[in-house]
Amino acid sequence: MKEYEREGDIEFPFEDTTGAGDENRMRGNWSSRTDSLLAIAGFTFGLGNIWRFPFLVFTHGGIAFLIPFCVCLFVAAIPVFFLEVTLGQFSSVSAISVWKAVPLFKGIGISSVYLSCVLAIYLAVTESWTLFYLVESIGFSLPWSNCTNSWSGKNCSAPARIACNVNNGTLLLNGSCLSLIDGSISGQTQLRSLEYFHETVLMKSDSIEQFAPLNWYLGICLQITWVAIFLCLFQGVKSSGKVVYVVVVLPYIILGVLLVRLLTLDGSFSAVIHFMQPNFAKLSDIKVWGEAAIHAFYSLSCCTGGLITLSSYNRFHSNLLRDVWLIPLLDIVCSLSACVLTFSAIGFTCRLIGVDISHFQLQDGAHLLFVFLSEALSQLPAAPLYAALFFLMLALIINSTLLFVVETVISSLCDHFAELLRKCRRHVLAVSCIILSLLSLPFCSSVQPLANGTTVYLAT
Repeated sequence: MKEYEREGDIEFPFEDTTGAGDENRMRGNWSSRTDSLLAIAGFTFGLGNIWRFPFLVFTHGGIAFLIPFCVCLFVAAIPVFFLEVTLGQFSSVSAISVWKAVPLFKGIGISSVYLSCVLAIYLAVTESWTLFYLVESIGFSLPWSNCTNSWSGKNCSAPARIACNVNNGTLLLNGSCLSLIDGSISGQTQLRSLEYFHETVLMKSDSIEQFAPLNWYLGICLQITWVAIFLCLFQGVKSSGKVVYVVVVLPYIILGVLLVRLLTLDGSFSAVIHFMQPNFAKLSDIKVWGEAAIHAFYSLSCCTGGLITLSSYNRFHSNLLRDVWLIPLLDIVCSLSACVLTFSAIGFTCRLIGVDISHFQLQDGAHLLFVFLSEALSQLPAAPLYAALFFLMLALIINSTLLFVVETVISSLCDHFAELLRKCRRHVLAVSCIILSLLSLPFCSSVQPLANGTTVYLAT
């Protein structure tokens, strides 16, 4: 029998030419079962667990929301999750080629790869924001912890000096308060973290038609993100399988540290009890079940092609039935931990600004992370340390998801055009990272957001 010869004419100087122990000598396999589990865990645990699930729990009945969520998770999402990882492991090909078994559904694979490209751009831009905050957190004080900066406007005010009188005030999004006296609006002040996010990070322009120059600090962070993705995927699953031991495990450790620290603050326990208090009347609302079903699929990253791609690198006889339950259970634990973390920060901040937590209205999305939680962390002793840990955790969480979103695109292209592209996979990776980085660069420009409901005002 002719000895196996590695295909390709790779010109990169640090190529690993060993493939011993792989069942699939053409594509390679995960080095161990742990590599595969950590990769899927990193792919599924993303921003939705941090900035969407706490909002859903807050809005749809507290801890009672777990009932429709778990029902949808176990009845619908986990079977689809199991189906996808089984298809990938059995076929040993990625999101497009797996549908050769049913050519009529090939468009599903193409759509999932297109979705992965869009998602990669979105995650890369968010990662650049996170890296920007991480770098700014390294110092003796946080830039958004005071109102003496060049970007601070006349409405900037510290939360410790802001109080909302519930009798004549109306609480707005993100804990903001609009005081009404005799039918008129009193003086308005903005959170320091909001001004920092809008003026320094996003460099928000006056209107959506007005494009200002690129924020080159964000542009540099964006390029660092894509260089990191390229290096992590350079040797395929052999390199990404080692990277996951850092980018997936470390965020769980940091999450535990921040959770313990925030639970020791004044007002944290009362806020957690208040927001987690079950409201079973919400279960009769069909919209609650719809949101639970959406988030169940969203939290497991089903129907995006990533699960098929990651499981395609498993060994053919891996015990998927044993492994498939670990990821959803870990997802539930992490989502609840993110809820406790968020509600603890809310309780602490409400105690500082004199707002009753029963009148607080939470908002999901980027403003929850980059405005409200960053504002809460700026009030802690040794604030730069905890802020750096928080944004490092976010950066690693986003990186682990982005890592395998890009891997889905690369593997799908190389498997679908195997004769043309598989032998030069690293060139495909390099070109794809360059194209996606150029497509994501315009999102670092200064422009007015479409939504106007994200402004946070606090009345003095």
